Amino acid sequence: MLLRVGDHGGSQPTFHTHLFGAPPAPVVGASGGVFGLILAYAFLFPNRKVIPLIPPIPMPAWLFATLYAGIGTLPGSHGVSVGGRALAHLGGMVGSALVIVNWRRARNRALSSITAPFPAPP
Repeated sequence: MLLRVGDHGGSQPTFHTHLFGAPPAPVVGASGGVFGLILAYAFLFPNRKVIPLIPPIPMPAWLFATLYAGIGTLPGSHGVSVGGRALAHLGGMVGSALVIVNWRRARNRALSSITAPFPAPP
């Protein structure tokens, strides 16, 4: 999952610069994948308690993911030049959401084919 989400996170800044005509810049790092994993954890276990290092306050995973995403994308939303960092973080989270939705759809399709009522014998 980390590789798939990291790929999506790294492609977002490249796509954005191409879309708006900016010169392309390489994107290297794993932060998009890390943001994606945080979102995946919060999506799968929303009420689990998470205690971040700073501040050491227990909070539900959904709140931690929301705050982490807000802090990670805040500089990009205020016009501070971050070199595509905010887009990589958002791209990782979007990629993670897409992967989880796809996994859930595949699981539901598999379960519905197993639990489908059998046809009546002739």
